[in-house]
Amino acid sequence: MRAVKDVEIQKCLREIRGLKDDLDQSETNNEKLTRQVSQMTEEVTKLIFRINRLKNRKGKIDLGLKTCKFCTKDFQEDENFLWSCRTHTGDYSSMDNIWWCCGKKGKTQPGCKKQKHQQKEDEEDEEDNILKGKQK
Repeated sequence: MRAVKDVEIQKCLREIRGLKDDLDQSETNNEKLTRQVSQMTEEVTKLIFRINRLKNRKGKIDLGLKTCKFCTKDFQEDENFLWSCRTHTGDYSSMDNIWWCCGKKGKTQPGCKKQKHQQKEDEEDEEDNILKGKQK
């Protein structure tokens, strides 16, 4: 009688070990799937952002407008001159209310550096967004 109980106990212990191994494997698979879902969700978010940005840009492209990577203004190539893009080369001091590069007072003052606009490419937009995300 005791031998039968010992056999049944051993059988139950093997079954418990098997179930524990199955549970561990399921937990590992669950963790992998959770990571994959997270990565895919992030990719979908990036794609939605890019689609919306391209939708917004579509009307500008139809009109021949480009966006400058320095001043972020829209421009047409036939109206792009050496003085079209104006940016500051130095930092702005909000304490002193002055641009350090040229001494102009006020944040809205036109830039001291004049140049032609340069078109911002899609890849540069993505790099800017990545850098902004890392700075937060």
